[in-house]
Amino acid sequence: MSFLDAIILAIIEGLTEFLPISSTGHMIIASTLMGNASNDFVKLFTVAIQFGAILSVVLVYFQKFIQSFRFYLLLAAAFVPTGIIGLLAKKHIDALLENVAVVAWMLLIGGIVLLFVDKFFAANETQTEEKPLDFKTATEVMFENDRYGQKNGKGFYDYIPDKRGKPTKTVSEEAYKLIAPIAGERTEFEREDIIARMMLPMATEMARCLEEGIVGSAAEADLALLYGIGFPPFRGGIFRWMDTVGLAHIAEASKKYAHLGKTYELTEGMQAKLANNETWYG
Repeated sequence: MSFLDAIILAIIEGLTEFLPISSTGHMIIASTLMGNASNDFVKLFTVAIQFGAILSVVLVYFQKFIQSFRFYLLLAAAFVPTGIIGLLAKKHIDALLENVAVVAWMLLIGGIVLLFVDKFFAANETQTEEKPLDFKTATEVMFENDRYGQKNGKGFYDYIPDKRGKPTKTVSEEAYKLIAPIAGERTEFEREDIIARMMLPMATEMARCLEEGIVGSAAEADLALLYGIGFPPFRGGIFRWMDTVGLAHIAEASKKYAHLGKTYELTEGMQAKLANNETWYG
């Protein structure tokens, strides 16, 4: 194997490792086309550069490797059966991998299977798409009546300039009249009820993201909310807010609004922290 061959194989490995195709298969075919014999050195080189690619994956997704125990359970569920089959059929697999024609055919067949699988799931997603609404929404009513919000000074609210010329949101009786035919009975909510209804679903969803390893830490999630969606800085983020009001208070709100759906239910992690009197920021 020449120095140029090694560079070409390394490039092929780097490109194919992150794609849903076999990096090993492509390296076997490329190595054969370049006239490299399938000796111990070539096999060792193939393993070595694949190990480097795997390390890069670990580095890129490092946070996921240390945050969620569930990740390791799923990894074991996927690896153990494959490992057992590989050990039992090692000799047959080695013989097949040394046959470049078999490798090429399996790459072709695998690609065709992936195409059909992709189309199958795409068809299922199309079938499960939400049906168009058969009723008019309040937003549509506002749009039809040229109430575009702050853009033209009227929407669900009227925006009246204050002494400094800054638009001030005020209750609009006209908006109530417009949506009356499509809305339910008008209900007045207390300030605390509105806060709980809005904050609790966000709290449970962000807690679930943390537990599933989607975000690395409570601090990272809070920073994302502060800089990403304009979460009030003086609140510090959703996890800081939960620490401030206390999980006991949030648990009471969860029971109160349980009839609104599962998004108002505490996650297992939240329940565990409540039972152990723990906070997100220690």
